[in-house]
Amino acid sequence: MILKSIFTELRIDWSLRKSILKPYYTALHHIHNKYVMLNWTKQKGNRRTSDRIINVFISMILLMGISSCSESPLSDVEIYNPSSLYVSAHIYQDFDNNKELIIKVNDKNGNYVDLLNGGVSVNGRDCDLKHASFGGLGKTYVYYPNYYVDEFKVEIWYNSHDSYTFYIEAPYFPGFMTNKRMTHVDLRHSGNKFTGQNTYTGTPFHNREIDFNFDIMKEESQMRMK
Repeated sequence: MILKSIFTELRIDWSLRKSILKPYYTALHHIHNKYVMLNWTKQKGNRRTSDRIINVFISMILLMGISSCSESPLSDVEIYNPSSLYVSAHIYQDFDNNKELIIKVNDKNGNYVDLLNGGVSVNGRDCDLKHASFGGLGKTYVYYPNYYVDEFKVEIWYNSHDSYTFYIEAPYFPGFMTNKRMTHVDLRHSGNKFTGQNTYTGTPFHNREIDFNFDIMKEESQMRMK
């Protein structure tokens, strides 16, 4: 599938495609169908029209990718109105036991914000603003959990003086189910993961909320053998 291969090249989890491209998903599906139809037309000899539409299709994909990972103009100013920030937190663990906690700080258009004279720290460690291995396009604040750590104190400094602190722990996060790499090929699929989501309320950010979700491995004993 063409869209899936593009997402794979961009290191985007295909299972997250609808959340990443929610405003565009219906249009993309329609364009993809047009591509399939026009590819058939191309085989019938209408090469010029088919090539033109295919080029438009690819350009739209690239344009959406660029726009969704752009830096926000809010990066140029200190933030004194934190309600302009859309903040979310995500924990991922893959079948090779790679782990990431990422904090997304975006503007209303989904562009990432590099907090001027601010930043994000987790368990007292400053997080780099970078492209994460999981979680889609755009830069995020990334923290790599230590081997046995599954409780996190997150501090978001949105300017040089003001910050907001919240904790990722039970009951919001059950902790990592295993610290082992999964080598059994038949067990390396999404059905053998725990997923969940919740919302922190009473924050200073947009809608006074921080959305949180996790996607982590189960213990092998909890997995269904195929």
